[in-house]
Amino acid sequence: VHSQFIENRTECSRVVTMLNMAVGCDVEFLDLEFSQEEEWEMFSLPICIFHCGSLKSLTINMHCLNLKFPSALRFSNLQSLSLKFWLVDECFGESVSCCKFLRELWLENVCGIENLTIENSNLERFSILYSYHPELCHLNISGQKLNEINVEWRFKSPLSKSVKISAP
Repeated sequence: VHSQFIENRTECSRVVTMLNMAVGCDVEFLDLEFSQEEEWEMFSLPICIFHCGSLKSLTINMHCLNLKFPSALRFSNLQSLSLKFWLVDECFGESVSCCKFLRELWLENVCGIENLTIENSNLERFSILYSYHPELCHLNISGQKLNEINVEWRFKSPLSKSVKISAP
C-alpha cells in the first residue's frame, strides 16, 4: 500500500478506507508515504493498523512533523518498524520495548521526545538518524541480540547529551 498525497477530507476518507481494507486482507507489509500541504486538515492513521495481527513490516514516512505516533501501542507480530518524520512522546520507547517480535527499528527525524529508552531483547538492528532536533538529550538502547547499530545525531552542543548502548 502506498499513498503519496492527501488533499482533502474525501481523500483522507479514501485512504482510511484503503488501510482498513488492507488490514482486513491480513496485510503483512505496509509502506506508507504521505505528503502534506499547509491547508490540510490533521490526518490520523486508523488504530487498526497498529493492532493488525498479520502485520510484520510497517514503514511510515510522514514528510511532516505534526502527526503524533499513538502512545502505548503494542504490536503483536511486528518484526520491522520504520518511522520517518514523526512526532512521538515518552511512551514510545516503552511501546517499542514491548514488541516481542521486533527485529529492526529505523527512526529518522522523529521528534518530540527528550529521553528515548528502548530495551528489547529481540532487537537485532537499530538505526536513528537526526538532522538536528534539540529536544533529544538522552538515548539509551539495550538488546541482547543487537548486532547492527547506526546512530547519526547532530546537535549544536554536546552539553547535556548522552548515549548509552548495551549490546553484545
